[in-house]
This record gives sequence, structure tokens and C-alpha cells, in this order.
Amino acid sequence: MTERASDDHQASHELAEPKNDGPSDPELAIDPGRPAGGAAHKSGERGLGLLLVTIAVFGALGSLARDAIGHALAGAPASYPWGTFAVNLAGAAGIGVAVVVLAEAFPASLLARPAVVTGFLGGFTTFSTFVVDADLLVRDGRAPMAVAYVVASTVFGLAAVVIGMAGGRVVSLRLFGRRTTLAKRTGASHASLDGGAKP
Repeated sequence: MTERASDDHQASHELAEPKNDGPSDPELAIDPGRPAGGAAHKSGERGLGLLLVTIAVFGALGSLARDAIGHALAGAPASYPWGTFAVNLAGAAGIGVAVVVLAEAFPASLLARPAVVTGFLGGFTTFSTFVVDADLLVRDGRAPMAVAYVVASTVFGLAAVVIGMAGGRVVSLRLFGRRTTLAKRTGASHASLDGGAKP
């Protein structure tokens, strides 16, 4: 009886003890396996709160910038949604530049990229208006133009990101006088492969 009671007590203790099967989040300093409470947990909650507030504030600024550009292009021909098209292309290029430059300018910052990329440029670009524009073109009987709009936005958007990243590498080289972290990693990988191929 005593041995069985001891086994039952140990089993209940294992069930009550939280298990840390997943890695902690290094950006938010939150350990999913750590019980609630404690200075580290509270610090993680503050970090998460600050991150969300930062994204919200910069996202609002990006949305205001998009609205201003939309008003500036209000006089453009209504046959094509030029405002949304221009905003999304500009935002895609900006994302490409920002991802590369911020990695060099603020490598240790936990807020720089979420603020600029997720927040400002996420609010600046718009997927919902893009979908509404395409739907309105179809409803107006201009389905071919809607297809062209969707394809052009996707293709040119991806191209804008690639061009933006290339521009970001040039900017980083001029500002910091060295290759970007991504370029250095790629070069190191190629050097390792070349070295391994030699006898």
C-alpha cells in the first residue's frame, strides 16, 4: 500500500509539474515551460506588450501615409486602381530595403524590424483594398483587367522586393563599409563548398 501511494503521489506530481518541451522565445524572453509569475515572466509580458504597442503605432503611421498617397492619386484615371498598385509596389520595395539595412544598422534590436517592416510598411501596404479593387473590376465587367491587375501586382511586387534587397545591400555597403550579414553568410557557404571540393 505504501509503495502504491508513493507511486500515485509521484505520478500526480509529474502531471502537475509543467514540462518545457519547446524552446523559449529569445525575442520576448518568454519561456513557455516556466510557471506563471516571477520576474522573468513579467519581463517577458512587458516585452510582448511593448512589441505590440510599437507595431500598432507604426502601423497607424503607415496607414496614414497610404491614405495621404491615395488622396494625392485621386485624380488618376479610374479605369485602373493606380493608387493601390503604386502603394503596394512602393511598400514591397521598402520591405526589401528595410530587411537588409536594419539587419546591419540594428542587429541587436528587437523592435527595429517589427516597427518598420511589420508595423509601418505592413500598415502602408494593403491586401484588403487590393482584393476589393479586383472584385470591383470584375463586377464592372472588366474581368481581363482584374486578372491583369492581380498578376501585375504579384509579379511586380515580388520583383520590387528583390530590387529593394539589392538596393539595401548597396546602401549597407556605403553606410557600414562592409558586406551585409546575408551576403557574408552566402559567401562563407560558397567558400566552404569550394574548399570541400578540393582534393
